[in-house]
Amino acid sequence: MQQPQAKRRSQRSFSSTTAVTESEIDIVRVDLEDGRDYPIYIGTDFSPEDNSKMLCKHVKGTKVLVVTNTKLEALGYLDTYKQALAGGEFNANGKKIEVVETLVLPDGEEYKSMEIMGRILDRALELKLDRKATFVALGGGVIGDMVGFAAAIYQRGVNFIQVRCIGGLDK
Repeated sequence: MQQPQAKRRSQRSFSSTTAVTESEIDIVRVDLEDGRDYPIYIGTDFSPEDNSKMLCKHVKGTKVLVVTNTKLEALGYLDTYKQALAGGEFNANGKKIEVVETLVLPDGEEYKSMEIMGRILDRALELKLDRKATFVALGGGVIGDMVGFAAAIYQRGVNFIQVRCIGGLDK
């Protein structure tokens, strides 16, 4: 099996009509042979508009579940990203994002468990999320692993976005 190829480029806009504000953004595109290519955005001090544009253009449906940990919630990241998703931007298919729900999990490696996995899946079921939903992991490490796996097994797979925060703060 051939390794994915990564292409790096600096960019100041997300499309020909949408200019990014002051922050410089590097985009690393991971090209996969099966058409599931994806970008990795690297930068600092993104404005709320930057966050909204970067996230919303990768949401496939109209419902989003944002999962984070208690540490990042306390620092205000959950509110920031919830607002970015619910701020009136259109998703990848040109539709408004209608529902942005959240789940806050305990912080720490010891919470990488089936009990916590069950909480993520139960929340998705409570919300009646369908296969067009997007799961957003706000954080790295445990949150990324747990939400990524939940996205892979819920409804035979839903869209997944991972947002890492500054300087390993989310570890």
